[in-house]
Amino acid sequence: MQAEDPFDDLGFRTYKVPRSDFDQLAHGQATPRVVRGIRQAEHSRRLLLLRAVDEKLKKQPDLMGPLPHPDRAWELVDRVEQVSRRTLDLVLAHPYTGAWAGYTTRLLRNRITGVCPLWVHVGHLHALAAAAGIRAGLSFETRIPVWDGGAMLPTLSRTDVPA
Repeated sequence: MQAEDPFDDLGFRTYKVPRSDFDQLAHGQATPRVVRGIRQAEHSRRLLLLRAVDEKLKKQPDLMGPLPHPDRAWELVDRVEQVSRRTLDLVLAHPYTGAWAGYTTRLLRNRITGVCPLWVHVGHLHALAAAAGIRAGLSFETRIPVWDGGAMLPTLSRTDVPA
């Protein structure tokens, strides 16, 4: 069974952030409205990057290597969203999430690998879902990528995993 498209109801929109907003932010004088606008634009950018990763994985689920099908991650994300949208937003707002999404999108677009096998990069989707599931207090079982002796759960920590 295919999970529903996790992006159907996200309400994508175009954001235009004036240069003056960035100037205010850089000078430490940003108003709450400016900060809110920049955060909303960044949130939307991350969702678009996740969508790009998701679309590529739908076409080539074998890129997940030994990890579960990406639909499993999205099913967990859907469960988290039903319990606590705030928890999901917290994981999506984590600095590493944005960096990962951008980097992984470039790897997929250019058909290259990074410092580790491609399945470790794309498999981080399961780590994002797991971190959100743990924070939401859900009961679930999944597998996440382990590389160079460690596993990363955004917003929680990196843990060493014995060989």
